Order: sequence, then structure tokens, then C-alpha cells
Amino acid sequence: MVLGKKRRVDYQKKGSQNPYFRKSKPPKHSRKLGFGIIILAVAGLAYYLGTSEIFDIQTIKILNNQYIATSDLENLAEAQRGESRFFLFSQNNILFFNTRDLKKSINQSFILKSVSVGRNFINRTVTIRVSEKTSGIVWVSGSENYYVDLDGIATNVVRYVNASQNNTGTVVVRTKASREGLPIIYDTSNQPINIGSRAVSPQFIEFVISLNQLLNDATAVDVIKFEYNEGSGKPFLIVKSLDGYDILFNPEDSYIKQVNNLIAVLGSVIGNPSDVLYIDLRFGDKVIYK
Repeated sequence: MVLGKKRRVDYQKKGSQNPYFRKSKPPKHSRKLGFGIIILAVAGLAYYLGTSEIFDIQTIKILNNQYIATSDLENLAEAQRGESRFFLFSQNNILFFNTRDLKKSINQSFILKSVSVGRNFINRTVTIRVSEKTSGIVWVSGSENYYVDLDGIATNVVRYVNASQNNTGTVVVRTKASREGLPIIYDTSNQPINIGSRAVSPQFIEFVISLNQLLNDATAVDVIKFEYNEGSGKPFLIVKSLDGYDILFNPEDSYIKQVNNLIAVLGSVIGNPSDVLYIDLRFGDKVIYK
């Protein structure tokens, strides 16, 4: 007997399937036909969804806009409705309207706190909801009129501007902004500005807003508009009154002190303000008038 010698066993893993009964496979042409039917069904559904009028957008709804004209936002949405998506489908279809692209277009056109664009598939409505920056003044440069926020940044263009003459021949400008009570500042240098750029400093905005409020509350001066004048390197502000005379202010000095000087002059020195051409308050307690 020989110890320690191992026996070699050869084996193979075999299945229990009977080689004489092979499982039948569907013909290749049947599989191709089924695949083709699925593709045709998907293409037909896509065509129906993309071309059926029952999915056309019915309403563009604009919410929360105060300074931006509703028509300006509607025009951006309408322009996008005329474009295609995926090279095939009209964006007039609520299913294929690209809300992200419209949001981007709005942000490129206006300076906003935020904007959202949503779709309602049931009533086929696109809703644009904006949150605007607070406007402090209207800035007029050349033929353009801009809303300017409290930081002095031009946020968007003012619409609905018209002008008429009063009985003294003074041009009175009426805008949507004037109905809102915003001071209107005319830049006499007519320097062009762009949406998103700084027109004036925040300190100047604060001065004009406070001055306008104090003139309305404490004096009988009926302000038509303000003019911003660079002067000889030191800017000053001219208030155009409805009575035809001008009042010159120093925006770097106290508006309260200057208004008090104005009240004193109007009350004790000048009898009829209509006879005055201008009142200059820029030099401390020294008031110059003509």
C-alpha cells in the first residue's frame, strides 16, 4: 500500500438541459418589428404633444411689478413663444416653454431683487413673478428716463412720459413715476448711463428724497422737477418751482438748514415769489436771490 499519493479526478460542470430540446427564440424580424412599433408610437405621441393646439399657451400673467411696465415683461414672454425648442417644438406649447431661458432674459433686461417663472399645465398659463428694487428717484438724461434705486443704480427705463405747458409757459412732465411721488432729476450734462450702472451716489439719493419730502411738508413750493448741475467741479441741485423761479441747493450741506433759510426768506424778505428769478441757498446762512 502506497501512502500519500493523491488521485486525480477530472470533472466538468454540466447543465441539466437536454441538448435535444433547445429553447426557441423569436425571429429577428419580429424583434425589429416590435422595436419599430415602439419608436413609431413614441414619435407619434411626441408629434401630437408638440403640435396639438390644446397645449397652446393661453395666458401670460405678470405679478408684483410696480415700476416695470407689464407690457415689457409680456413682450419678452411673447418673443420666446415664437422660438422653438429642441429644433422641433414651438415654445407656444406649454409643455415645451423654457422657463429658465425666460428668467435669464428678464434678468438681462432689468435689475431686480428676484424673478420666478412658472407654468400651469391645467389652464396653460405662464406666470412671471418679480421682486423689484426700491426706486428712489427718476433720472433723466437726454431723451431717456430711468428708475434709480436707493444705491444710485439705474434699474430700468421709465415708460409713459408726456409733457405739457402750464399757464406760465413752464413745461410740466408727467410720468408714471410722478404719480408715484418719485422726485424727477434732470441731468443737465446729458451724460448717457446704462441699466445697472451708477447714476449718482447713495448720499445724493438720500438728500433729494429728504429734501423733496420737507419741501412738500413745510413749504408752499410746488416742485415740478429737480436739475442736477455739475457746475465748476462742485455739483448742485436746482429745484424748478411751478411759480417759475429756481431754488439752488448744495447736496453736500444740511437740507434742513437750507429749507429753514428758504422759509425765512420767503416769509420775511420776498413778498411775491413769482417776481423772483432764483433763490441761492448754497452758501450757508448767506442767501442770494434775484
